[in-house]
Amino acid sequence: MADKADWCDANVRHFIDICKGEIEAGNRPLGFFNRTGWKNVISKHEEKTGQKLTKKQLKNKWDNMKKEYT
Repeated sequence: MADKADWCDANVRHFIDICKGEIEAGNRPLGFFNRTGWKNVISKHEEKTGQKLTKKQLKNKWDNMKKEYT
C-alpha cells in the first residue's frame, strides 16, 4: 500500500531533480515519461525520501505543478 504523500519543500525539490534527470536521460521522448522513466522516478523518489508512492500519486503532483507553474 502506498504512503500518504508528504510534499514538503525538500521532497518537491527531490522530485523535480529526479524528473529533470529522467528527462535528460531521454525517458520522456514524446512529452510524457515512458515506462522506464516512471519506474526510475518511483524508485529514486522512494530511495531519496523514504516514501513509497504510486505512479498515480507522482503523476498527480507532476500535473498539479504543471498547472501551477505554467
